Amino acid sequence: MYQVSITYRMLFYSRVFYGFSMKRIIHKLGQGRAFIFGLPTKSVELLNGLCAFFFSMTFLIAEALTSRFEIYRNFIYIDMPVIWMGMLLVSITQFRLLFRDTLESNIGSVLILRLSCVVWFSCALLFGVDSLLLNTEFFTYSSISFLCLIASLELGNRNSYEELLRKECRND
Repeated sequence: MYQVSITYRMLFYSRVFYGFSMKRIIHKLGQGRAFIFGLPTKSVELLNGLCAFFFSMTFLIAEALTSRFEIYRNFIYIDMPVIWMGMLLVSITQFRLLFRDTLESNIGSVLILRLSCVVWFSCALLFGVDSLLLNTEFFTYSSISFLCLIASLELGNRNSYEELLRKECRND
């Protein structure tokens, strides 16, 4: 009984002092969770966008430091601005397409996921080239690449099914 009264008191004070309802916030969070985890491809798209963003920020902020670390030694063959700008472009595009739910945005997401699959696997090879593919970075980036590939195939199948339904509806 005491716990319930504290909860109602918190809801009341949040509305009085902050002008918003905790119920509304909890409802919006539930909608966001259902949106991200409702379809398995949305969570992979979110993971891909976040990984690409943080990967690009690592090379943008600590560009001089990454060349000193032993693990990043194979990245010297690629121009650093190309790495961080490319990954930032992938992440921004992925986030823009993530929150739209149209056939066109899904086709764009398929293309970005397939491009990301190639990029992540290339990163995995750069990390694993000297150590005979026996390090955690190789397996981590290969796993992200594999997830992007599976999600793009699933999203592509769903897009072709929706496109087929759309054509049948137009013909009727």
